[in-house]
Amino acid sequence: MKPLNELDIHLVEEAAESALAYGRSSSDAKALGIAKDLFRHLFLNEVDVGKRVGVAKVYSEVLQLIGRTGADRGDVANAAGLIGSFLQTVDDAVRSSNWGDAANGVGIALAQRFDALCESDDGDQAIVWFQRALEYRPRKAAPKEWAQTQSNIANVILKKAKIAGDANLTEAAQDHFLHAEDLLRQSEEVLKNSPFKASYADLSFNRSIMYRDWSELEGDVDKAERAIEEARRAAHLYSHATTPFDWATARVKEAQAIVNYVLLNASANDRDIIARLREACDALFSVIDVLNADHGVDWLTACVELARVVIELQKFDAFDSARLPAARRTLTAFEDWLQQAKPDERDWLDAGDAETVRAALLSLN
Repeated sequence: MKPLNELDIHLVEEAAESALAYGRSSSDAKALGIAKDLFRHLFLNEVDVGKRVGVAKVYSEVLQLIGRTGADRGDVANAAGLIGSFLQTVDDAVRSSNWGDAANGVGIALAQRFDALCESDDGDQAIVWFQRALEYRPRKAAPKEWAQTQSNIANVILKKAKIAGDANLTEAAQDHFLHAEDLLRQSEEVLKNSPFKASYADLSFNRSIMYRDWSELEGDVDKAERAIEEARRAAHLYSHATTPFDWATARVKEAQAIVNYVLLNASANDRDIIARLREACDALFSVIDVLNADHGVDWLTACVELARVVIELQKFDAFDSARLPAARRTLTAFEDWLQQAKPDERDWLDAGDAETVRAALLSLN
C-alpha cells in the first residue's frame, strides 16, 4: 500500500470524517462503506501509537454502524480482528480512554457477528473485549461509557439466554436473563437521572429486547407488557428529528413486543387483541418514511413484522381499508428486494420470513 504524505493524510481525514458524518446521520450503507475503507487506510498508515489508537476508536465506530445494517459481516469481523490485534500490542502506559473506546468497538463488532451467526466464540470474545474496555471506562471517571459497556455485555448475555432457551436449557437461560437484568439495573442507576438521554434510550431499547425474549421463554404476559413499555420509552427518548434511525428501530421493537404480547395472552378478548395489533400496525407504518431497503436488517425486520401483524388482524377480518395501500406497498417492496438480493443478503432473514410476507400479501388480495 502506498504511504500517505501529510497532505494526503489531511485530505483522506476530511473525506473519511465527511463520509462518517453522513453515514452516522442517515445510516447510508454506501457512505459507511466509504468511511470504512478510508479509516482503514488511515489506521494502517498511522505510525504514532497514540494517534493510531485514536484512529482505531473512530474506525471501530464505523464498523459498529455497518454491523447494524447486517452488511459485510465477514469484512467487519476481519477489521475488528485487525484493530484488536493492534490494541493488544499497546503498552499500558500509552493506553487511555481512546483505547477503551476502541476496545468497546471491537467488542460490539464481535457481538453483532455473534447475534447474526450464533457462534459462541464470538460472544465469549466480545465479553472479553467489553471487560477490557471497562478498565479504561470506569464508572466514576466515565459513567456514561461505563453504563454503555455494561449494557453491551448484557446484550451478549441476552443472546446466550435466547440460545439456551431455544435449546430448552431453561435454567441456564434464566440465569443469563437475571445477570443481564442486574447489569442493566446498574446502568440505569448511572443514566436515569443524568444528562445522558440518548444512552438511557439505548438502555430502554435493550431492556425491551430482554423482556420480550424472557417472556417468550417463560410464557410470562407481565414481562411481555414490560417489553412494550420499555420500547415505547426508548422511542420517546430518541429524537425523531436528530436520530430518526434509532427512533424507527425502537418503534419496530415496540411492534414486535406487541405481537409477542398478543400471542402469549390467551385470556385477552378479541377487542383488546385487535386494538393492540392496530397499535403495532401504526407503529410500523410510522417508520416507513425513515427505514428503506438501504437500512438492511432493520427494514427487513419491519416488513416481516408488518406481515405478522397483517396475518393476525386478518384472523379477525379486522385489517381496515385505510391501512391497505401502505401495507401492500411495503410488502411488495420486500418481495422486490427478495428477487434481487444476493445469497449473503438473504441470510439476514430467519427461516420462514419470506413465506410469512407472501402469506400476508395473499391475504390482502
